[in-house]
Amino acid sequence: MWDIRCYFSGLRKGDLLNEDDPDVMEAIKRLPSEEFNLRQFRVKRALDLSMKHQILPKDQWTTKEEVKLHNDFSAL
Repeated sequence: MWDIRCYFSGLRKGDLLNEDDPDVMEAIKRLPSEEFNLRQFRVKRALDLSMKHQILPKDQWTTKEEVKLHNDFSAL
């Protein structure tokens, strides 16, 4: 579920998909290595922020344009 809180942690919609799903696993395998590494970084950063009860500085929030442009998993 996409939530406004995801903007504050820098996540994208594809970062929230269940990795146990075979289709999602296949989509992740097909990501270019750079995009895969960025995804891993965003997830780890969001977990760290959550544990610290913090949010990113506003200039690092996910924008609505980024969500629209980077819908990686629907393209695969």
